[in-house]
Amino acid sequence: MSSTSKLVVAAGVGMAGLLFICYCIYFDRKRRSHPDFKEKLRKKRALERKKWEDAKKITFPFPPTMESVNRFFMKQIASSDELYNYGDVDGAARCLASALVASGQSPECLNFLRGNMPPDLFVALKKVFPDMKIEFQQAMAEMSKKVEKGEFVLTDEQYD
Repeated sequence: MSSTSKLVVAAGVGMAGLLFICYCIYFDRKRRSHPDFKEKLRKKRALERKKWEDAKKITFPFPPTMESVNRFFMKQIASSDELYNYGDVDGAARCLASALVASGQSPECLNFLRGNMPPDLFVALKKVFPDMKIEFQQAMAEMSKKVEKGEFVLTDEQYD
């Protein structure tokens, strides 16, 4: 290939790239100047924030059967892994602590986990574990009161 044809090809590729960038800038400006853009963006972010906060809420299985606790345990471990991968160490620690508490694991089990998890997650887990144990006991007491009153309570089949 001669030097002039290389120059022509390079110029063509450069022009195509420049046109593409101009196209992107034009439509981005048009999108941002739309009257509903900011409102739609606020709604979208609020919906994502609500979805994220709902994902962090922990609903313990009741009644705590072996099968429901195992499903809950696996779900919380998966959530913990996902949250940790997104950089939410505290959320990951809460999910992991809830899984350990619901499965009846003792605090001594935490020392076993020390070598199997990142140090920052382990430190956060040690901080959250006692509070999660209290939260679990309160949730079980609240559900027991609802059962005594005859109010509707989620069963383990509804966790699927």
